[in-house]
Amino acid sequence: MLAEGHTYGEGDVSGDILEGFSVRFRGVSRDLVNANLVQAEAFYGDRAFAVLQLLWPDRDGDYPCEESAPGWLNDRQALTP
Repeated sequence: MLAEGHTYGEGDVSGDILEGFSVRFRGVSRDLVNANLVQAEAFYGDRAFAVLQLLWPDRDGDYPCEESAPGWLNDRQALTP
């Protein structure tokens, strides 16, 4: 889908990525990009680029940090500030 030019942004939801469930996209802070995506920083150099985190639900449709989400889901998908 990306190769065909489809883009995603913060807050977008897509049912086309994970069979049977929708995923959500959340932006990643520049501080975390700088600290964790060193190779991307090297690749892009001075060019600005955005980073999204894809969040997937558990089998009950709960997403990380929702009150009903199990602890393991939050642990596996640590949300970025």
